[in-house]
Amino acid sequence: MLSLYQLFVVSSLLAAPNTTDSTKTTIRFGIDQTYEPFEFVDNGKAKGFNVELIQAIGQSLNYPVKIVPDNWQSVRHKLENTNEINVAAYFENEQRKEQVSFSRPITLVYHSIFTRIDGPAIESIVDISAVHYKVGIQEGTIVEEYFDKLGFVDANQIVKYASEKDVIKKLISGEVDCAITSYLGTAYSTSHSDFKKIRSASDPLFITDYCFVVDKGNEALLNQLNWGIRLVKANGTYDKLYKKWLSPDSILEEYWNAYGVWVSGGLIFLLILVVVWVATLRTRLRIHIKQLDKEYSERERVIDAFKKSERLREKTAGFSAVMTLTLSADSYIKDIPEALHRMLGYAHNEIIDMPLKRYVLPEDYQYYRMASEELQKGTHDSYGLEMRFRTKANEILWLECECSLVNEQGTLSDSGYILLVRDVSPLRIANIKLKELTNELENFMYKTSHDIRGPIANVLGLTYLGKRVSAENDEVMTYFNLIEDSMGKLEHIFNDLKEVSFILREKIEITKVDPEKFVKDILASVFMKAEKDIKKSHIQISNCLFTSYLFTDKKLLKRALYQVLENVFEHNSYYDTEVWLILEEDSRDYIITVADNGVGVPYDIQSKVFEMFFKGSSTGNHVGMGLYLARKAVSRMYGSLTLFSKENEGTIVTMRFPKESFIQKMSVSDEIIAIRN
Repeated sequence: MLSLYQLFVVSSLLAAPNTTDSTKTTIRFGIDQTYEPFEFVDNGKAKGFNVELIQAIGQSLNYPVKIVPDNWQSVRHKLENTNEINVAAYFENEQRKEQVSFSRPITLVYHSIFTRIDGPAIESIVDISAVHYKVGIQEGTIVEEYFDKLGFVDANQIVKYASEKDVIKKLISGEVDCAITSYLGTAYSTSHSDFKKIRSASDPLFITDYCFVVDKGNEALLNQLNWGIRLVKANGTYDKLYKKWLSPDSILEEYWNAYGVWVSGGLIFLLILVVVWVATLRTRLRIHIKQLDKEYSERERVIDAFKKSERLREKTAGFSAVMTLTLSADSYIKDIPEALHRMLGYAHNEIIDMPLKRYVLPEDYQYYRMASEELQKGTHDSYGLEMRFRTKANEILWLECECSLVNEQGTLSDSGYILLVRDVSPLRIANIKLKELTNELENFMYKTSHDIRGPIANVLGLTYLGKRVSAENDEVMTYFNLIEDSMGKLEHIFNDLKEVSFILREKIEITKVDPEKFVKDILASVFMKAEKDIKKSHIQISNCLFTSYLFTDKKLLKRALYQVLENVFEHNSYYDTEVWLILEEDSRDYIITVADNGVGVPYDIQSKVFEMFFKGSSTGNHVGMGLYLARKAVSRMYGSLTLFSKENEGTIVTMRFPKESFIQKMSVSDEIIAIRN
């Protein structure tokens, strides 16, 4: 019986273009003698992926192949103008299709922005243009054509060189600030030379197909090339050449052979530093997080005190106030208590019969005018508002006001309006300072978690490299596994810290949520992350809601419920544990209950499960932030999260959070509520 490959070859011969010895021509392949690893000359011999691929194609077609090395500009000239060569390798774009015909793609190539290790971090072409960096490129390449066509960068910023090696050398010497070169070519040069002072921090640029080309009139040769590409891919030659020249393994293997001993020693030393660094950093993070938690708790305490004072003011506003301010119908000050004009810093005769507008900030005065108009319409008996007065010393005084009409037999009297006011400046100033401090701590947490992700990724990359080349050395592999585990835990810590930062920074945003779809999506995410099949689980969802939708903050609720559900399955079996998820509501709150019949939580640690970094068990990569994040998210929605558990019987976690209207009543003035249907 014929194999699949034999069948393919037979069908290929039957379908191949008809070629006889009389129609065969020599493939004269022009190469850039400096474009490693694709095509180059080493000690007088042509090498590289393109060279060996065209030779394999010639062999499969029984065509003679002649390699013609030259510089890149000459290769293009010989192909497009003199016909001294009839095949070359180009990057494909629309502009070049006007001069040459392109074969099937032979590979995909992209360019990257390279900078010196001690130079500026340049991540995009926008950065180059914005700061007017000087950028080096190879002349006559697709990079030059893109710049000429699209005008990303000013022409006076671009410096052109004959080869990519020249570009990198000029970058190292400091003649240009950055270089845009092919990623694989530069990586190959770096691993085979002394280019140890450069890096790439950008995303891939100018991603394009790399193809063989012939001149426009030679379609017969182009058809033969396309057929040859199919043959070498079918017989496995293409894969061998790709692995030899373009696979990262080939580059890393040669690099490791030259520097492996030094890298191994450096990585072992790095392991020691990482262990010490992780321990120190975790201690410092605990201190900063405790400080943040303390300040946030203080802020919540102040807000709670403010809410209590608000409720007290509402109860007493009808019959008493700290101070009384009387205004005329046209909003001139008719009477003011001595305590208030002392606070403002004016003498009594400096403020009586003067317009209120002079002492109140413009936006607050406009709000007062709207309130007075509503009072005159009779839609309200009184109107509550807060106004900021500017003192004689140009400081701000916050006054909480209850504004009412002064009526005489149903008509507006000469007195006009009466304002019952009290000074809330200390509370407002304290709230502002607490908010500033909280923002500083949140920014520290966010920036710390963001900035350290890069070093973590670098350590993980070096660990991966070490494990690839040290697979037979059990002792070294042990060290690498320890590094990898430590970095994995550290990465989890910073991901969770970013979650804390998000929960504390984001403003409440009310949206409409389909509860059953929402819960199922979260469950699917939990099982997908753990690479488990949700169809094998035992989960029951009971929807006892009065309405079809929840109106709450979707992002915060998702974070809270995800952490609770992940915690359930992390400490129990994904497939054997029975889980009940119940959705309920009352007149004020939504209630979500998650119950399981798992291992339960021992009574002596139940009070600790919501603490940061507390782990109920030592297994897994999690760092003990799940229920802490869940409670923080529910707290931001002005709700509560409680846990009841019996060891070896199961656990019940209950989340209560207010409905839309109650959230708006509970939120303080600096919370912006965005309601979307």
